[in-house]
Amino acid sequence: MRARHLAIVGLALVAAVGAIAGKVMKGDEVAAREERPAITKSFGQKIDLVTTPIPLNSKDPSVKSVGKLDYLAGWTLKAEHWQFGGYSTLLIDPSPRGAFRFRSLSDKGLWLEAFFDPSNEAAPFTDPAIIWQRPRPDVMALSDKTADSESVVRAPLGYLVGYEGLHRIEYISEPGGTSWWPDRMKKLDFSGVSDNGGLEAVAWMQDRTRLLAFIENGLDTEGRLRAFLIGPTETERLYFRPPLNYSPTDAATMPNGDILVLMRRFNQMDGIGAKLVRIRAATIRPGATMEGEELATFVPPLAVDNMEGLDIGTDEAGNTIVYMISDDNLNFLQRTILLVFRLRED
Repeated sequence: MRARHLAIVGLALVAAVGAIAGKVMKGDEVAAREERPAITKSFGQKIDLVTTPIPLNSKDPSVKSVGKLDYLAGWTLKAEHWQFGGYSTLLIDPSPRGAFRFRSLSDKGLWLEAFFDPSNEAAPFTDPAIIWQRPRPDVMALSDKTADSESVVRAPLGYLVGYEGLHRIEYISEPGGTSWWPDRMKKLDFSGVSDNGGLEAVAWMQDRTRLLAFIENGLDTEGRLRAFLIGPTETERLYFRPPLNYSPTDAATMPNGDILVLMRRFNQMDGIGAKLVRIRAATIRPGATMEGEELATFVPPLAVDNMEGLDIGTDEAGNTIVYMISDDNLNFLQRTILLVFRLRED
């Protein structure tokens, strides 16, 4: 995350020049950012979350689809709380309270939680709060890069969280709860992986006994990224050939075992973009080179930013609903956007 921060800031500056012409941060605002205190380690900090509906296409609001995705809703998310932002993960779960439970874990190890009703365009969130995720005791004394979470999947009695910087997957009992390092996760080979090239995308296989985990960067001579099939007793290697200049940032498992992978492009040369691709379950096997079927591509003027979080669900008719969130890198020139789509099946 930090290694690519300068490039991201540069791209954001170029993209935002026209939009922010004449808009300059006041001196006291700059000072406030420079004097920010350490991460607040209290639990359940309620925040005021401001949501603004956005069209799929900023130049033509009548556009309601991209590729095989039909646009249902989307918002920019903002909060005055200085710890808000940096969301690289996304979980949308049914809630006994009605609608859904929204959870996202940030690059700084902070959960954003809320009740979420995507049908309420004007006010989709209620009771939003930020919760600090306690690190394991053996990493607590290390630098803040140990909190750089990039992927979250549901697990029995908790969650599995993939981190970069100090590359690992931890088991977490609940947001803000205790965490530990399962033995099977200690067998992953991260040799040659840069600090910011870790486990950005992780998803269960259909059998729910193995995880499919993608390394973000580090192409080999055949244009492939390293991936892992993590089983109860062994970890096996396979590969993923991404679209040119795109990197995997999150993944989710469909009911039939296919894997949806969210891809991000964010550099000064090629600009900002995102893709959603589908990997067929039959192609996921040890030693294989996986290639995704493109479902949608996002480039401006479509709603897009540094897209890093993905989850899926189903509606009452059995359609696949796709949720995406962007990571603003805690950069005031970027946006946190949340997008909701329905996948059109052939």
